[in-house]
Amino acid sequence: MGGVESVGSSQPPKDAGESGHAEDDAPGTAAESAEQPVLSEAEWRVATLAASGMTNRQIAKSLYITVSTVEQHLTRIYRKLSVGNRQELSRRLWLLIGATGASSG
Repeated sequence: MGGVESVGSSQPPKDAGESGHAEDDAPGTAAESAEQPVLSEAEWRVATLAASGMTNRQIAKSLYITVSTVEQHLTRIYRKLSVGNRQELSRRLWLLIGATGASSG
């Protein structure tokens, strides 16, 4: 459960929803979580590679996971981000990164 490695790929923004319970009725909390769905680190890795144009097989080989696992991650990613294909995924990721200020510079 603990062996999470950072491989130098982009990391998920860790601003929204990680400092407390997102289910609290504090003003702004619901709006933030609605705009920025929470993806796991594994989902972020798969999402960024898929958005960059890699195939499921290439992603699986790169991350040392099965193609089935890639497909399962993509299914959850598409649902969480309300997208239907990789082009929409790419646009949505850029919006999320821009909205959180996660770009380096």
